[in-house]
Amino acid sequence: MMTSKVVSLPTREVFKLEQIHEILELSNSGLQLKNEILIEIFGEEFPNQIKQCYDSYIQDQINNFSVYSQNCNQLLTFSVLHQYFSDLDLDRKDKISQNITSLTNKIRSHEETLNNKLEMASQLLNKAVSQLDLLSSVEVCQ
Repeated sequence: MMTSKVVSLPTREVFKLEQIHEILELSNSGLQLKNEILIEIFGEEFPNQIKQCYDSYIQDQINNFSVYSQNCNQLLTFSVLHQYFSDLDLDRKDKISQNITSLTNKIRSHEETLNNKLEMASQLLNKAVSQLDLLSSVEVCQ
């Protein structure tokens, strides 16, 4: 069986809660005004453009992870093949080993390129967000 207990707050605490409530209301109306200003400046499609940019960024992240995963699987396959061919004569073995090393280096190079592109995309997104924050802080003069 649950019992409920009535707690009365001191007047000072009630006043603080009311102030917090007012601050939250002002904050919400400020966000609404910010959104209205951004839409006024950039047009009705602005929120959709931001969403598309974010969705594109997330899709790029997923694609990069997929490529990275494929590269890891290829490295594992090459490692297994390398072990399999270890019983072959030295000339063939050296040639296969060189090919595997070459392919491994290409994969690492490709991975590095992807990481650089991902870093650049992240920097561009951060720059866009900071510019949006800057634009949203501009006062609209009447």
